Parts: sequence; C-alpha cells; structure tokens
Amino acid sequence: MNRGPVVTFVLLAAVALAYHRAVTTNAFAWDDGYMVLNNPTIRDLANWPAMFLSPWATGVAYELGEAQNRPYYRPIAELTMALDYAISGPDPSTFHATNILVHVLAALCLFLWLRRLLPAGPWAGLAAIIFAIHPVHTEAVNVVSYRTTTLAGAFTFGTLWVLTHPTTQASVMTGVFGFALALLSKETAVVLPALLLLQDLRLGAFTRKRMLMVYLPLLVLAGAYL
Repeated sequence: MNRGPVVTFVLLAAVALAYHRAVTTNAFAWDDGYMVLNNPTIRDLANWPAMFLSPWATGVAYELGEAQNRPYYRPIAELTMALDYAISGPDPSTFHATNILVHVLAALCLFLWLRRLLPAGPWAGLAAIIFAIHPVHTEAVNVVSYRTTTLAGAFTFGTLWVLTHPTTQASVMTGVFGFALALLSKETAVVLPALLLLQDLRLGAFTRKRMLMVYLPLLVLAGAYL
C-alpha cells in the first residue's frame, strides 16, 4: 500500500487546521450581519425548500442587504449555515469551524486533482499546502458568508479530479453532480467546463467521445443554471 497520499492528506489537514485555528474565536463580520445572523431562513432546517426556491437572504429586514443579494442563488451555502445554526444557534464559533473544515476539504480536493496532473513527487502536496495557508484566502475563511467561495472551490476541484480520465459513466455522473453542487454554492463555478477544456487540450485528451460523454452534460447543466 502506498502511504504517501495518506501522509500528505494528514499533513495537509494538520497544517491548514493549525494555521486557521484562531478563526474560531472571531465574531461575525461584514456581510454576516444580514446574510447569516439576521437571516430568518437559516434558523430552521425545515426551511430548506425555501433555500432552493428563492434568492439568498430573502426576507432579511435589512433592505439594502436584501437588494444587494437578490441576484444570488446559493442554496448549498445557505443550507450549510442552517446546519451550523441547528448545532449551536447564533454562536459564531461553529460557523467559523465549518468555514475552516470546508477550506481544508478544498485543499484536499485540489491535492487529489493535482496528483493526476503533475509528475510523481511532492509537487501536488506542496501546491495544496501553499493553497491552504495562502493569505489570498483570508476573507473566504474568516468571513462566514464568504464560505460560498471555498464551497464552490472544493466542489470544483473535486469534480475536476473525478473527470480527469479515465472517462466512465460513473465518473461522468459523479462529475455532473459535483458541478451542480459547485454551481449551487457560488455562480463563479460556471467556469468549470472551460477549465476542464483547457486541461484536456493541454493533455491531448479532448476527443469526440469525451465531448459527448463529459462536455455535453456539463454544458446542458450550465445552460439550465444560467
């Protein structure tokens, strides 16, 4: 058994958790006021259908906040916050802990994807560790309502990992499901088919069969979403 990936997984998770651990002591910040703390939808898990049928933060008393977020449709992110609220109510530490765990998941998915692209060696693990602790992710990890970015990233990296050959019916179905989760986390995930195309062109993996099996379902889903 090759223990290398397992060791890298453990090391990556440990580094990311240690680096971001202080985040759990933070209060809510910035957009968290109207998108999380004063969002009535997340206060009861029974409201989950409303999360998929209306924009994020619908019904928030802050008219400015509601107006700003009316175009946003991010039900998966809102659902995770409802789960946080069900665990500990408005205690920010639970929300921040989930933010850290989602970021760790994104780093792990990135590692898995890069292992299929980069030569053997430490490069995939090193890149994932840099990703996990890079300051550019500070807002996404520290602000609860910006969890959308890391959620979309985790599902995007995971989908790219699954769809980076071999192409099987199971991998395509899993990839389409992952793409759907990414889109329902944040709209920026719509670029996933383009990323996959650039990768396939670089690797010489773009074929007619792959176009029909992989790209057609992804584009249909993206079109339905848009």
